[in-house]
Amino acid sequence: MKKIISIAVIALISSVCLFAQPSLCGIYTRYAYEPGVESVHIGGLLMKIGKSIAKSDCDKNGRIILSSIKSLYVLDLSECREEVRNSFRKDIRGMRFRNAELLLQASDGSDDVKIYMDKRKGYITGLYILNGGEDPCLVYVKGKISNHDMRKLISEYGNKETEETRL
Repeated sequence: MKKIISIAVIALISSVCLFAQPSLCGIYTRYAYEPGVESVHIGGLLMKIGKSIAKSDCDKNGRIILSSIKSLYVLDLSECREEVRNSFRKDIRGMRFRNAELLLQASDGSDDVKIYMDKRKGYITGLYILNGGEDPCLVYVKGKISNHDMRKLISEYGNKETEETRL
């Protein structure tokens, strides 16, 4: 009986700790309306309008990827108060992604960037870009992009040398 009670208490404490961790949407809504923070959320209707416009402006692979994106969230905290930036940095350090895989982690003098990818059943369902450096920001791309389409896009654009990379 003591074991059952102990397990129940541990499970309860663990679930409370999991819910106490900041979520991506919670972080977005918490900081989106702070003074000096630039925030953008492009939802379903606006994405559909953008997709119809892009049919004439994008190549085939770009259209396929764009049509797979459902919404986009962006936060830029570079122009807000230092206290807000420090709070944001603390919140993103505490974030845990259950199904996401860390793709890239890079730190230098002024940036601390992490890129995560959420993948389910052969599709990329979320891409998270978090910068906790000097100019903190968050980018979240929500959609359903097939691995095949992403590989085609990477093979088409991934190895091309641009004028920018030559400089």
